[in-house]
Amino acid sequence: FIGSLCALSLSGCQSPTVYRAGAFPPSTNLRSQQATVPAYVSLQHNTRLFEQPIPVAVTPSTLIFEDLSTELEVNQVVMGRSLQGEDFLRRVIAVQVQGKKTIVSTQPASLFDAFKELQANEVSLSRTPERISVRSQRFNIGGVMDIVVDLGIRPDFSEAQIQLKDSRLKINLAPRFELDTQIRSELAFIKPVQSELAPVGQVSFTVARFPAWIGPVPVVFQIKPGAALSWGHQASGSLIQDLNIDGFIQPRLTMEAALKQNPQSSGTLQHQIQAKLSPPALSLKGKARAKLYVPQIQFESELAGIVGPFISAGTYIDATYQREIKTQQGQTLVNTSVNADLGISVYGGITPTQLFGSNLTREIRIKILERNLRNLYQKNTSEPLLP
Repeated sequence: FIGSLCALSLSGCQSPTVYRAGAFPPSTNLRSQQATVPAYVSLQHNTRLFEQPIPVAVTPSTLIFEDLSTELEVNQVVMGRSLQGEDFLRRVIAVQVQGKKTIVSTQPASLFDAFKELQANEVSLSRTPERISVRSQRFNIGGVMDIVVDLGIRPDFSEAQIQLKDSRLKINLAPRFELDTQIRSELAFIKPVQSELAPVGQVSFTVARFPAWIGPVPVVFQIKPGAALSWGHQASGSLIQDLNIDGFIQPRLTMEAALKQNPQSSGTLQHQIQAKLSPPALSLKGKARAKLYVPQIQFESELAGIVGPFISAGTYIDATYQREIKTQQGQTLVNTSVNADLGISVYGGITPTQLFGSNLTREIRIKILERNLRNLYQKNTSEPLLP
C-alpha cells in the first residue's frame, strides 16, 4: 500500500506535456544525460507547426503551398520546412488561393511569437553525420604557404537545447568534433623582408549542411573546415613540416536573453588532443615565426530559418625558427633554434539576427579559450660554419 501510494505521488509531480494541433510530441529517444529534463511544448493560440517537410516554395516575403488541406488565417504564425530543406517561421499577413496553390504573404516571426513555453533537448537529424574528409589536397595560403592535407572531422550534434519560458529564450549548443588530421606544410620566404606576425591567408575546404529538428523547431547545422596562417619574419628561406593531430574538441556555447534584448553569452570547452610533429626541414637565414591554424572549424546554426549562434574552433601550431651566424675568437658558429607549441582556439557568438525577437545589428563574439597546450618540438644547436 505504501509503495503504491509513493508511486502515485511521484507520477502526480511530473510536469504535463502540452499538445497543440500540428505540434511535435516529445520524443522518447533521448540521450541518457538529457533524459532528466522532459520535453515540453506549449504553443501560442494562433501557431501552426508542420511536423514533416511539406511541398512549399519559400521566398523572403511569401510561402507558396501546394494542395494545402487546411486554410491559413491572417495573423497566424506558421513554422516548418519545405521539401527542399528551406526552413520558415513567418506571420501571415495575406492569403490568396489560385487553383491548387495557396499564396501566403508573410513577414518574419520569432520563437516568442510561436511558443508560450518550450523545452526541447533532443536533436533529430535527417541523416547521420558522416566523416568530413579532404584527402591529399594542396592549398596555397597568401602566396607564401602550401598545405598538403588529409583532413578528417566527424561531427556530433546530439547535445543541443532550446528553452523558452516567461518571454526568455535560451539556446545551448555543444557540438563535438572528432579530429583525424595529417598535414604537410611548406612555407617559403620569397625574399628577406621584416614584418610582424599578421594574418596572410585563409582557405575553406568544404561545406557540409545537416538538416535537423530540436523538438518541434527545424534547425540546420553547417560545418566549414578550413585553415589559416599568420606569420612574420626577418628571413629568407623555406620550411617543411609534418604534423598529425587526433582527438576531439567539444565547445559549449550558451546564449540567453529576454524578448527584444541582446543575448548574454557564456562558453566552456572539453578537449583531448594528441599531436605529433616531425622534425622540421629548415633552410633559413634570419628569424621567422608562423602560427598555423589547422583544422579551423566554423560551426554555424539556423533555427527555423533564422541565423543562430556560431562556434569557431580549432588547433594551431605556434612556431619560431631562428638561425644566426656568430664569430667568436676566430671561429664562426651557426646557431639554430626551433620551437613549436600546440594550442587550441575556440570562439563563439552570433551574427546580426532576429532570433531573440529583435534585430541584432552587430556581431557578438566571445573568447571561450585560446592558449598553448604543450610544447611539440624544441631544439637548439650550435655548429661550426664549414668552409
